[in-house]
Amino acid sequence: MLPAQPDGSPSWQLGSLAFVVGSSSSDDVDARKAQRKARNRKAAAASRDRKKEQLELLHLEVEKLRSENAGLRRRLEVSGGALDSRRHASAASRTRTTRTRARARARAAAAAAALRGDIAADAAGRRLVEQPRPPLERALDPCHSQHALSEGGGGLRPGRLARQPQKASGFEEHHRRLKDERA
Repeated sequence: MLPAQPDGSPSWQLGSLAFVVGSSSSDDVDARKAQRKARNRKAAAASRDRKKEQLELLHLEVEKLRSENAGLRRRLEVSGGALDSRRHASAASRTRTTRTRARARARAAAAAAALRGDIAADAAGRRLVEQPRPPLERALDPCHSQHALSEGGGGLRPGRLARQPQKASGFEEHHRRLKDERA
């Protein structure tokens, strides 16, 4: 049976589509696969070549850096003695300065502690050698010293120079007036 003539009928169009779809043979598929394999091989070979070039460049750079490092080490060994002696001299100088400052601070702290003790002794009227010295705030206000109060003396008598709570003048009256006004 002959295919239908191109007269616009649907049967002729379906027949031509079937001819186009079914026209690919297994030889064409095999040829495309072979071409794709060949392209992939070329691309893989090119990729390997690029990686080899990069690796060679990296090896050259490593060698260059190693030789540069060796040169720097040689220069450091030659001038190392001078650098070390300067470092040691500088460190020794810093150590001496630090020790001097620490001794000065210790002397100042001892003088301050002695001064605190003298203030407490002067206010108490006797020297408190065997008792631990109170902190500076308590030493300046000896009437708060628990040792002095419990041992019968040693500090100023409470009430003589101790701080007494004081009422603000007119505070209670002012407060009463405010309450009355609000009520």
